[in-house]
Amino acid sequence: MTDFSAIRAISFDLDDTLWECQPVIQRAEATLYAWLQHHAGRITARYSSEQMREVRIKLAQQQPHLQHDLSELRRVSLRQHADEAGYSQEQLVREAFEVFIAARNEVTLFEDVLPVLVALGQSYPLVALTNGNANLKRIGIDHLFQVSICAEEVTLGKPDAEMFVLACERLQMAPSEVLHVGDDPLRDVWAAQQAGLQAVWMNRFLATWPTVESQPLTIKTLFELEKQLSTVALLG
Repeated sequence: MTDFSAIRAISFDLDDTLWECQPVIQRAEATLYAWLQHHAGRITARYSSEQMREVRIKLAQQQPHLQHDLSELRRVSLRQHADEAGYSQEQLVREAFEVFIAARNEVTLFEDVLPVLVALGQSYPLVALTNGNANLKRIGIDHLFQVSICAEEVTLGKPDAEMFVLACERLQMAPSEVLHVGDDPLRDVWAAQQAGLQAVWMNRFLATWPTVESQPLTIKTLFELEKQLSTVALLG
């Protein structure tokens, strides 16, 4: 049961919580592949975009630490492709990765995100917690968050507790005073609860709760969260 009266800060997952992720990644990879066709054609002659993705999956399996550093995983795979094709690795990797990461951060926020974050930020410190490599500064919303932590900074990403623990330490708050909002039942809801935080399930795409455990408070938009918190503030 969520105790909104105890909440002093709110943390948010990013991908599929503040914007839809899959179209962003697909567009970014298509942009990168088109750039490689023009600047490093020997790579695209060897690999389709899907085959390059398969290489990254295999690398992540072979080097598990890269599963929590998606930027480095992509750079490592690009180095491998460049080496195979006889290109100078570092310059190509640097330029290619910049093409990808720029496109990866061209996101379209869900319509509720900006107004609600602005409103909530007037009463609560806001935190961003992500396993991905979205960059809030590039997106243009970094000023809305007091704390931002990605998996690249910590030993393990969600569902490991480290990211949640670090957020509470930076906020100087007890875990029970922090509410986490995210779309993934395991990495966000269960993981946050196991770390002692309160949690809300962001279910924008009308998924079915996947476990036999009781479903937590579930919202489809951040407007619903804002309403819940406003009600508690009025009663308080």
